[in-house]
Amino acid sequence: MKQMAVYKDAKTNTWRVIFRYTDWTGERKQTQKCGFPTKREALAWKREQQNKSTADLDMTFERFAELYEKDAKPRLKENAQIETEVRLSGLTKQDYIIKRLLCRDVIVQGNPRVYKALRDQFAAVLDELRHIEAGGRVDDELLDIIEMIAVIMNGMKEDVNEA
Repeated sequence: MKQMAVYKDAKTNTWRVIFRYTDWTGERKQTQKCGFPTKREALAWKREQQNKSTADLDMTFERFAELYEKDAKPRLKENAQIETEVRLSGLTKQDYIIKRLLCRDVIVQGNPRVYKALRDQFAAVLDELRHIEAGGRVDDELLDIIEMIAVIMNGMKEDVNEA
């Protein structure tokens, strides 16, 4: 059961939407959004909320893409970071995850697969640095990758000194 109301706030001269619904546990909830400059915008937000709550396929593609990105982006970003770390470690994904879950250090053994992953990551870092030089902002993921590459390279340097 859903109820929505659209009101004009006389103090701020803006529109407000109050949305009441019953969640999947049967508990009644209420949410609201205010500050719409026009009634049309408030009603559009109201329609989108109704579409979201009923899983209606009449929502705009832009809104669908926005909802998907909001839901999937954190998972995709995390997965991409794990994939990068797996490639740089030279281990299989399963072995890498097991070592990380057991809080063990991941020891990188130099092999052609690791060298190729390092080369590819250096190329990606170089592209990002060119982007930054052109006025872009520094991405936190880039800094994490650079830090991981530095650790790997320092480990390889220690192996060479020991030999």
